Amino acid sequence: MKNIYKNLLLGLLSLGMFTATNASTSVKLKMNHKLGSTSYSKNTQSKNNLNHNFNITRLEYYVSNVIVIHDGGTMDTIKDTYFLVNPSGAVESFDLGTITLTTIEAIQFSIGVDKATNHLNPASYAMSHP
Repeated sequence: MKNIYKNLLLGLLSLGMFTATNASTSVKLKMNHKLGSTSYSKNTQSKNNLNHNFNITRLEYYVSNVIVIHDGGTMDTIKDTYFLVNPSGAVESFDLGTITLTTIEAIQFSIGVDKATNHLNPASYAMSHP
C-alpha cells in the first residue's frame, strides 16, 4: 500500500510557475494533478506497479515548508503556510505572496505537516486555517 501512495505522489504533481519580469511579483503555486501520465480524476480505476487494480475515492493532503528558489539560487521560505490540497481534476492555484525576484528557478515543498505544528492546540488557529 505504501508503494501505491509513493508512486501516486510521484506521478501526481506537476508544477506551473510564473517567470517574473518586475522586481516585486505575486507568486502562485499551480498544481496539475496526474496519476501516471494522465490527468487525475476521482473514482477512476488504475493499476499500481504490481499490476493490482485500485480506485481512489478520496484524496487530500497538506503542502507545507514552501521554498521559492530564484535568481541564481536565492531561497525565500514561505513561513507558516499550509495548503490543504483537495484535487478535483482541475489545476489548483495557491498564493505564495509577493516576492522580489526576476526569474523563478524552482519551488520546493513538503507533503504533510511537521510534527511540532501537527501537535499544536487547534484552538490557537484562525477560523480560516486549514
